[in-house]
Amino acid sequence: MLTALLLPAAVWAQDAPIPGGELSLAGVAVGDPPGRVRALLGEPHRVIDDPARLALRYEYPELTVSFSENEVSALHATGPRACTPRRLCPGDPLDRMRTLYGEPRIADRAGGRVYEYYGSEVYCWLRIAAAGDTVASIAVDCQP
Repeated sequence: MLTALLLPAAVWAQDAPIPGGELSLAGVAVGDPPGRVRALLGEPHRVIDDPARLALRYEYPELTVSFSENEVSALHATGPRACTPRRLCPGDPLDRMRTLYGEPRIADRAGGRVYEYYGSEVYCWLRIAAAGDTVASIAVDCQP
């Protein structure tokens, strides 16, 4: 009986939250203004600005940066140079993800299975999609 009560606590303990400052890709963090993004990454290959939807997005070859109220609100990386601060990059094996971050929460979404790690000080998280045993993309998503 005691084992049954302790098991959920042990599983939860493996799910250590990520410090908010580590929820970034390619050096770009949630909350950064557009000028800082351009200073870090240069001019975007494409800018999508839709004032009717309050949407601004910078697209780079390996990274898409979305803004809300003139601050980075989401990131999506698909290339091997758009890595997390712990150096997890698209193209890495899923075993590396687990070594760097521990066991993820697994969610089955409409687009397929994703692995998630939640932030500790912010309402943001890492969302990692896989292709087989490889990291296909990494996103930083935030609750509005």
